[in-house]
Amino acid sequence: MYSLDIYDNSNVPRYKISLLGYPLQVMPEFLSILSTRCSEKIFDELIKLLIELYRFNRKDLLPKIRCFTERIINNMPLSYINNNLNKFLSVPIVSKEENMFEEFVDPFMYIYNRIEKQTTVEKFDISDKELGIIEYFFKKAEDENFHNAAIIKLTYIHQLFKLPSSQCEKLKELLWDKKNIDEYDLPRLGYFHPVIFDRFPNALKDSQSYETKKKEYILKSLKKLTSTNKIRDVLNMSILVLKECAIDKEFAENIINLVLGYCENYVKTQSDLLGIGGKEIRLIDYFVGNVIVLSGLIDNNQSYVSDDVLKIIEILDAQNCPHVFLTWCTSENRKDSIIIEPTLTGDDVAIQKSSRLIQLLHQNSIVLSENIISHWINAIYFSTSYNVQSYMNCVDYFVKNSILNEMQSNQVTKGLAKIEKLTKLSDEDTMYDVAQKLVSRKAASQLAKSLYDWYKNNDIDIPAKLLTLQDTFNNDNEFAEIRLCWE
Repeated sequence: MYSLDIYDNSNVPRYKISLLGYPLQVMPEFLSILSTRCSEKIFDELIKLLIELYRFNRKDLLPKIRCFTERIINNMPLSYINNNLNKFLSVPIVSKEENMFEEFVDPFMYIYNRIEKQTTVEKFDISDKELGIIEYFFKKAEDENFHNAAIIKLTYIHQLFKLPSSQCEKLKELLWDKKNIDEYDLPRLGYFHPVIFDRFPNALKDSQSYETKKKEYILKSLKKLTSTNKIRDVLNMSILVLKECAIDKEFAENIINLVLGYCENYVKTQSDLLGIGGKEIRLIDYFVGNVIVLSGLIDNNQSYVSDDVLKIIEILDAQNCPHVFLTWCTSENRKDSIIIEPTLTGDDVAIQKSSRLIQLLHQNSIVLSENIISHWINAIYFSTSYNVQSYMNCVDYFVKNSILNEMQSNQVTKGLAKIEKLTKLSDEDTMYDVAQKLVSRKAASQLAKSLYDWYKNNDIDIPAKLLTLQDTFNNDNEFAEIRLCWE
């Protein structure tokens, strides 16, 4: 705090300001790392410091503050966040005139992301004093220079707090004001994507209007898509829409045709698809596969083939882009092998893609074979390396959706006991080793917690190895991100 006062004092010699500015650059990073292991009393002090840092209003410090904010919120126990949520209302909003808005990240974004991961989210009560603060944000939203920052703050507040009907009505008017409507005729929602507008007070009359608006978004956005810089956002949001809306064969084939048009146009304008945004163009396989499955164009082991799909595959092949989704959808035979074989090289990207395909199939009532389930379990059980986090994440999905039986769950538990030993840190570890071990250890902790809940919910005796894992992972000496899996 002393450094803050000196750093902002124009009467202090510049060389002293430079010297005292150094702690302000370094200390947020240092404190955020230490927050992996600290008491609630220390978290109280960290929140006070965080609010002061935001009030300090220095653009050169914002990147450090952003990292500091993300880490301490992710490292706080969820119960502590729930009990102290109102304190974050004191964080100011930033005017775009101050040339800081793009650097500024509202802490409510990190808080919402943390809380949203709960299976059930209940909105929090709010006091009269806090309602007065929210009224202030509505007032600031009338100012063009604060409008965007106020929208960000108010949308998160709506998602987290129980607002009275009068303020919900104000928010509806603010969001659906013609000055706040985007190119797709949807309201701008700050960090939230406009396509989820129906989670907020809205001006549309019925659910049919919601569905029409969302379908229009898919068609308009795909028609406007001309480069890779927006493809990830557009395709991911389109998949979200497809999961919520009933789509028929004609609509699905229209979407596939628009995607083909995008691919053909891109080939004409770029000599190499992977030259710019290669990772993004690979989403085409994932997206079209989702369209085929979600629209009911394919059931269980049937296949779907069209000229447009074959042309998309041809383009992806020419650019060396893997396409496990489209290969599975268009093939009549060897369905299991199409999913399993890409993972045998140990390539993590291939394992992630196959895992996502498995989850898509299960979510759409397409039965998974025992070969597939056994392959993912055995990858953990027989592993001699800790780099199996993508397998663990997929098996975690199996456990949470009650796909495994008791014998399979016992096998996974034994595999996790080995992974726990492999991910212990040692003095010989490089920084890269430490980072990789912590990623795997967190995935192991999450999977162990899911197994623990599964045994408990099914009234099955919890294996001794799993109880040992609980004691190990849910321990004050563990890093917060690993320990907090057991909240």
